[in-house]
Amino acid sequence: MVRIVSQELSQDVVSAVGHAAAQHGVVNVPMLAEAIRLRNEQENVAREDIEGLVVQHAQALGAAMSFVSVDYLSETPAPVRMHA
Repeated sequence: MVRIVSQELSQDVVSAVGHAAAQHGVVNVPMLAEAIRLRNEQENVAREDIEGLVVQHAQALGAAMSFVSVDYLSETPAPVRMHA
């Protein structure tokens, strides 16, 4: 399903992705999408939808992407157990 977003949100994505790629050399998709979502809360667009737009634009620019998301609800990461 294609989500229609406002021109302002679309421009925010283009600007933010371009800036991240130019300044940092990599686009952190979940972190950037959340920042864009918070700046455009009045549009009520899910972060996952914005992530899709961020990925599309980063691909169009040929920018490197990372998908590291920080769990902002927890101060310490949950331990990962490798045994039963």
